[in-house]
Amino acid sequence: MIKVTQRMLNKSIIDANKVVTSFVNDNLPQGYEGLTDKITYPALMGRPDQWNDGWMESELRLYKRIRGDKLLSIKNLGKVAEVGDVLTFHLTDGVTVLITVTKGDV
Repeated sequence: MIKVTQRMLNKSIIDANKVVTSFVNDNLPQGYEGLTDKITYPALMGRPDQWNDGWMESELRLYKRIRGDKLLSIKNLGKVAEVGDVLTFHLTDGVTVLITVTKGDV
């Protein structure tokens, strides 16, 4: 869903593409529509190629700039992901987001 760039790792700012925006609006209690303040969802992040490390606790933060740009940030992204990795989002219990980190292209 999102290919990790160096900027994402350095600044922790990620532009929400159409796939992410759809996931958020379709699956989370509060999506980007009507969002006025930053909202944080609990998350777990992990790599299938390193399951022995288990899931790392994280947070998915959604927010919008004044001009309407939809953005997100992911706590501890730099501890798990590298440039070029792909992030995929899934919902577990209606609130917690699973973020799977894999090598490859979107």
